[in-house]
Amino acid sequence: MALTESGNEFDADYRAESRGNDGTPWCPCVDKDSEQMTLHQIIAPAPHHGARGNRQLNPPGSLWSSGSITEHDKLPEEAFTFCGQVEGNMVYFTQYQLHLLRQVLSIRSCGNISGILMPILEPRKSAKTEYFKKRVPKSTVRQIPFSNEVASKVIQRKGKQSGFKSPSPNSLFKRRPGEPPLLKGWLPYFGLALQLQRDPIGFMKTLQNQHGDIFTLLLGGKYITFILDPYQYHLVMKNQKLSFQMFTKNILKKAFSIQKLMTSDDLNEELHDCYKLLQGTSLDKLMENVTQNLQQVFEAQLFQTTHWDEAHLMTFCRSVIFEITFATIYGKSLAGDRKKFITDLKDDFFKFDAKFIYLLSDIPIELLGNTKSIQKNLIKHLASENLAKIQGWSEVVKMRQDILEKYYTVKDVEIGAHHLGFLWASVANTIPTMFWTIYYLLRHPEAMAVLRDEIDHLLQSTGQKEGSGFSIHITRKQLDNLVYLESVILEALRLCSFSSIIRFVQEDLTLPSETKDYLIRKGDLLAIFPPLMHYDPEIFEAPEEYRFDRFVENGKKKTNFFKRGKRLKYYVLPFGMGTSKCPGRFLALNEIKQLLVVLLTYFDLEIMDDKPVQLDYSRFLFGIQYPDSDVLFRYKVKS
Repeated sequence: MALTESGNEFDADYRAESRGNDGTPWCPCVDKDSEQMTLHQIIAPAPHHGARGNRQLNPPGSLWSSGSITEHDKLPEEAFTFCGQVEGNMVYFTQYQLHLLRQVLSIRSCGNISGILMPILEPRKSAKTEYFKKRVPKSTVRQIPFSNEVASKVIQRKGKQSGFKSPSPNSLFKRRPGEPPLLKGWLPYFGLALQLQRDPIGFMKTLQNQHGDIFTLLLGGKYITFILDPYQYHLVMKNQKLSFQMFTKNILKKAFSIQKLMTSDDLNEELHDCYKLLQGTSLDKLMENVTQNLQQVFEAQLFQTTHWDEAHLMTFCRSVIFEITFATIYGKSLAGDRKKFITDLKDDFFKFDAKFIYLLSDIPIELLGNTKSIQKNLIKHLASENLAKIQGWSEVVKMRQDILEKYYTVKDVEIGAHHLGFLWASVANTIPTMFWTIYYLLRHPEAMAVLRDEIDHLLQSTGQKEGSGFSIHITRKQLDNLVYLESVILEALRLCSFSSIIRFVQEDLTLPSETKDYLIRKGDLLAIFPPLMHYDPEIFEAPEEYRFDRFVENGKKKTNFFKRGKRLKYYVLPFGMGTSKCPGRFLALNEIKQLLVVLLTYFDLEIMDDKPVQLDYSRFLFGIQYPDSDVLFRYKVKS
C-alpha cells in the first residue's frame, strides 16, 4: 500500500487500496504487501500551526491523526531499540518487533490504553505474515538502533517530501507567558494518561504538590487544564467562555453516532426540556413503575424454597438494573419472545459499553473490532418501528419521541441512536454504584445490621409487615428519611466516582486564582477533578476507609464539611454540578434505594470471596469506576 502525498492530500491510490477485495478495510497502519507495520505510520509528523500543533490531514489511524503531536515530540531513546529494517524513510517491523514495541510502551499493564493501541499495532494476520515470522529468526535480522537522532532524520526526510519545513524544537509545545504549568510526558498523543490511569489520586496529589492547584496535562491528544481547589469550582461553572454543550455534543457524536445535535441548537434545547419529567410528580410515577418491576423480578424468587443461591455480584447487578430500568423507562415488549428481546438487547448493550471509553478516543470505530456492528444492532433495536411494539412508555420517552419525530423522519435510524444514548445514561453508572454499595455492605456486616434496623423501623411505623409475598410500598419522602441508606450510597460514590466536570474553552480566557491569574487557551478543555476532594484527609477523616455512617450526624443527614476552616458548598460530586448536573440522578438514587430495601427486607446475603476487589481505572474521568474483578456472593429468602 503506497503512502504518497501530493501537497496536503493523499493520492487516490491510497484511498483505492485502503480496502481489500472483500470490501473490508485494511488497517491503515499496515503495509498491504509486506503485512508489516511502518514506524512512520505510527509516529508520522503533522504539519505544525501554532505553538502546540494543529489538526491536519494525516494517515488515518496514525497517532498523529488527532493533530496534537508534532515531529519533535519523541519517545525516549530506549523506545527505538528494535530489530528494524530501514528502507528509504520507512522502518519495517516483524511480529516479534511489534511485541517489543508493546512492551516498551507498557501496553500490557494498561488495559484501557491497550484497547486503543492494539488495533493500530496489530498487523493483519495472513499466511505471509506467519511465514515471515517463522522463517526469519530475530537473530538474522539486521540490527538498527533507532535512536532519537535517527528518528529526527527520518522525520526531516519525510518533511522534505511533502514540502514541509520543520520548525524549531524549542517552538513546540511551549507554555505561553501566564499559562498554567504544562506537563506532556514522553509518550506522543497519550501524554500522561498511563501514569494517571495507574493511580489517579496518588498521581494528581504529586502534581498538586509540585505545581499547585492549576496545571495543564496532555491526555489522549487533548490538553486539559485541571482545577483542584474546591473553592475555585464556581469559576468554571459561571464562565460564559466555557461550553458544556460542545463537549457533550462531541461525545454523543463519537459514541452514539448522533450527528444532528452538532448543528441544531433547537433540538438540543427541546430534548433538554424533557428532563423536567425526571423529577417531581413524574418521578413519583417512575418510582411506582420501579416498584412494580421489582415485584415481577423478585416475586417468583420469594416463593421458592429457602436454600442458598450463588451468583456473581456484578453480573447480578447488571441483569437486575438493566431489566428494571428498561421496563421502567421504555415499558415491556409486546413481541412474541419478550425474554429473547430483552436478553439480546442486554447482551449487545454490555458489549457496546465495554468499548465505550475507546469510542471517545480519536481511533476510528472501524478499528475497534465488531463495535460498529454492535452499535448498529442496538440502534436498530431502539428504532421507532421496534419501540412501537413496546407498551408502557414513560412520560419522558413519549416527549422525547415526539420531539425527535419533529426533526427526523420516523424511519431515520438516528432516532434509535438518541434512544441508545438515553438508555446508556440511565444505566451505565447506576450498575457500578449498585455493585459497590452492596459490596461494601457485604464486607461490613455492622453496616448491614444498622441499615436493616432502619428499614424495619420504617416498615413498622407505617404498618407494613414482611409477609410471604411482595407487599411493601415506600414513598419517595419515606426513602429520603432513611439517612443511613443514603449515607451508604454516598460513601460508595465518594470512594468509587472518578468523574470529572469538563468544559470546552470557546475563547481565550483568564482564570483567577489565589496566587495569580492564569491564561487558558481556546480549544483546550477545563476540568474539575472531584475525586481529589473526595480523598482529602482535611475534609474526610481517614478518606481511604469505608465508613457507612460518614454522612450521618446525630441521627440526621450530615452536610457540614470543611477545608481550611471554611464550610464547603460541594463535598461529594458524582453527578456533576450546575445546570449540567446529571438530570437522571434522582431516578438512579431512588432506584438503588428501592432495590436495597427489597434485598435487605426479604433476603439474607453473604459474600463468598475473601479476595479484595480494587477499582479498575479504565474509565477514569468518566463516571463510576467498575471493579477489577467480580465477586461471588450468595442469597436466600428469609425464613
